[in-house]
Amino acid sequence: MPDDTAKAVAESWWKAFGDKDVRTACAHYADDVDYADHGVGQSFPGREAVEGFWQSFFDVIDVDAFTADTHAFTTTETTFAVEWTMHFQLVKAWGEFPPSSAVVSLRGISIGDVAGGKIVSHRDYYNAASILQQMGLALV
Repeated sequence: MPDDTAKAVAESWWKAFGDKDVRTACAHYADDVDYADHGVGQSFPGREAVEGFWQSFFDVIDVDAFTADTHAFTTTETTFAVEWTMHFQLVKAWGEFPPSSAVVSLRGISIGDVAGGKIVSHRDYYNAASILQQMGLALV
């Protein structure tokens, strides 16, 4: 039986995400996961919606240049928190963000709850304006 502790689930999810494997990363979510991306102010209820959101992101970036660095990784019995920096380049428009030659370094944190070996709640926090600033499209 696989280890379904918050630590094991979160570490496996984060590894799949860093490996750019959206399907495997999203398989760690419960079917009815409550996912909120506070950086862009959107919620995605359910695993399929979350997978669609992340696939849309990977469809518009230079996937070969994507990296996700970990600064801190903390878990309890039922929760996890990951402080990270993602590095990416948008080669196509993504929502309100235009394509750009700039490589963006976005720092943020992901916080989640795990139950029954699945992520049941996930919240991301970051400053989306920093993406536009690094693209030269917003004042500092």
